[in-house]
Amino acid sequence: MDFLILLQAEPSPWPVWSGYALCFVPLAAVILGFIIAARFTDKQATSTYLRLDPAKANEPEQQ
Repeated sequence: MDFLILLQAEPSPWPVWSGYALCFVPLAAVILGFIIAARFTDKQATSTYLRLDPAKANEPEQQ
């Protein structure tokens, strides 16, 4: 019984929500950062690219 009494601790001076903030705020920042980065890089991935005609690729440029 004395051992159980020794295991009891004083109440934490930190509010309960601080543990949630310490965990979920960085998690939300990483997820939002990924979404924002994916949004910016998606424009490049889905854009059309210049297709070259192989017949005209070997011709000199007209000036």
